[in-house]
Amino acid sequence: MSDFLKHYQLVLTPLSPIHVGIGEDYEVTNYVIDDSFMYVFEPSRVALTEQQRQSLKSSATDLLELQKFFKDNKDSFKPYAHHLVAVTSGIQQEYTKLLGQEKDNKALSQLQIQRSAYESHTLNNFIPGSAIKGMIRTAVLEALSGNKPELTLAQKADLSRKYTNFEKGLIGSFSSDAMRALKVSDLSAQNNFVASNIQFAINRKKNIGVPSHAPVVRIESIVMGQYRAFTGTSVMQQFSYELGQRVNKPLEVLPRTIAKNMDLSSMAKATNLYHYSRFLEEMKLLVALDCVDDNLSLI
Repeated sequence: MSDFLKHYQLVLTPLSPIHVGIGEDYEVTNYVIDDSFMYVFEPSRVALTEQQRQSLKSSATDLLELQKFFKDNKDSFKPYAHHLVAVTSGIQQEYTKLLGQEKDNKALSQLQIQRSAYESHTLNNFIPGSAIKGMIRTAVLEALSGNKPELTLAQKADLSRKYTNFEKGLIGSFSSDAMRALKVSDLSAQNNFVASNIQFAINRKKNIGVPSHAPVVRIESIVMGQYRAFTGTSVMQQFSYELGQRVNKPLEVLPRTIAKNMDLSSMAKATNLYHYSRFLEEMKLLVALDCVDDNLSLI
């Protein structure tokens, strides 16, 4: 009798910068940037001199002036940092410029930095298991759908309306969903540390030479190329033929038959076939747009 649950150890090497948004920003009053690093601290824990206290009180009603106070007193706050993140030279230059000029209403929005998903107990970035499973699901659906003919706009619109039924037909729905058999944990830092940095997220049109007017945002991203930086586990539930014989309407309450021939290895192959090929195409486009170093085209 085969095992009811099959356990797998997962490791992940990021091939590109990764940002997993959580709707949280680094507060402008909780960090200073100096010497290519962002020092994140809890200001209430910092011991201030009387002169610093008075200066802080006079700045308390203006967030930009408050941030300037932290910058001017960075040597007092840096030793209390509980988290350090590298920043690009562009972020460092922008920070210095914004806090060195007269009051600007736009400056505060430019000081907002979107934080990537992190563990509250270690402050390390992590990759949610739901993100990994969603990525696998997309690739599996692509593999199951087979070769599709080129569609007209009208056909695409019609397919969009029918997509829910289309997906159910391929992989089932809820209790009969083939992906119900797969459980993926969050992927945490392999050695209790994952390097990240603060950089600009820019928008570029895919047509070379066409300008883009989308706003620039500042994000925390996981540094690419960290070999096996993340680790986690996966469990694949096995459904036997005998179980299907003992329940009513097995096709409605158990994952589809096709799931019996779908192990983690076949899912990994489908995932690589779908996502890696698109990653390479995207790298070629980014090189053509002069957005990344052309050495990345060798990956």
